[in-house]
Amino acid sequence: MARYRNAFLVFTLALGTQMGIGRADDGLDAMAESGGQSDGFHMVDNKSVTLGSISATWSGPHGSATSFATYGALSLSVNSFSGDDSHGGNYAAGSVDFGDGTVQQNYWLDTMIVDPSIDHPKDSPGTLQITYFFKGSFSVSNITFSTASGWSFITNGTLVRHVENTGQHQHQQLLHDRRYGVFQLWGSVHHPGGIAASAQTNNSQDATASAHLSLRETNITVLSGGVAVDFTASSKTGSAASKNISSGGSYAGFTLQNTSPFGHGSTVSILGGTASANKTLNATFTGAPGELAPVASDVANISGTLTDKYVLQLSYDPATANSLYGGENNLELLWLDPDTQNWVNAVAGDSDGGMASQYFTGAYNPATEFVLGDYGVDTTNHVVWAVIDHNSGFAAGQEVPEPGTWAALLSGVGMLALFRRRGR
Repeated sequence: MARYRNAFLVFTLALGTQMGIGRADDGLDAMAESGGQSDGFHMVDNKSVTLGSISATWSGPHGSATSFATYGALSLSVNSFSGDDSHGGNYAAGSVDFGDGTVQQNYWLDTMIVDPSIDHPKDSPGTLQITYFFKGSFSVSNITFSTASGWSFITNGTLVRHVENTGQHQHQQLLHDRRYGVFQLWGSVHHPGGIAASAQTNNSQDATASAHLSLRETNITVLSGGVAVDFTASSKTGSAASKNISSGGSYAGFTLQNTSPFGHGSTVSILGGTASANKTLNATFTGAPGELAPVASDVANISGTLTDKYVLQLSYDPATANSLYGGENNLELLWLDPDTQNWVNAVAGDSDGGMASQYFTGAYNPATEFVLGDYGVDTTNHVVWAVIDHNSGFAAGQEVPEPGTWAALLSGVGMLALFRRRGR
């Protein structure tokens, strides 16, 4: 059987509200609009770019909408209210099909180059598997004699749609889901979808409707014959890499630099840890929705270690740290809590909730600091690190304290805990 090695496998990803978006170049699209049917008042803010990120915002008598798009992530926030316009359909939309074939889109379009590390049988195409994190809510109130529009989420042809018809009561549905888009690396490329939201009130005085959604790419895996293989990949969204680790093998030495032209050029590394079973270690740099707090590094999603203890290190941009926080001394490795979507200290996600945390300044010392909950910042080499036993998204920055959260608890514990400071 003929075998060959594909040094570079190029395909296009498109995220939008319909399949097969026909853009030839990479780019971003964000749309916001609001309008009312009885008075004919209508407005649209639609923008398209090929660089960085983009947002569109519009507000009017019948509602408001804000859309944000960056490579690898989308977020939408729309609100609509009927007011005195009780004879028409009032709406706000971030992305909606108006029923006449016209579709306003929010999407990113990216080209990815994948380099698998093994040869593949020609008749056994490799497969790219992308994991998306989707979260949102849709609510309506005081709806009478009409239907309020909802939201939709599409990946690779799978449509999930929620349409609300509530009568006069209020309904809230929270969504927390993961979907997979699968693409043949050596066959035809299928475009995945995206998210759409329309908050609409028809024939209902003083009715309101709102939708708040976010979609983020979180992980990339390359399969051959259904088995994960080692690979590296690059795109405008961010770099990615995967490595299979045998049971008893060390995680140390795994490293990946983000080559995205719109990132900070961050490098994520694993400095220690042992695989408790055969594991597929994966790192993916990806975009984050605009509602997340700014950070001083690129966002790196780590998966595959599961509950194994390991040391994660991430570099940051000192100029961004100075701009955001006035310096580097108080930076820490942050973890994106998947339930709250808030940045907190990375050790807060540990199996002990971070209760055994200890803070250090300087480089990680494997001889004394391979202890769950140890974390620190090395301002000489511009990196943050932590000893953790969980996965998710990570970044360098400062958490925002909120009452009742672990951040407030850590602040109190930190005043009493033993702080060990090493001289350089």
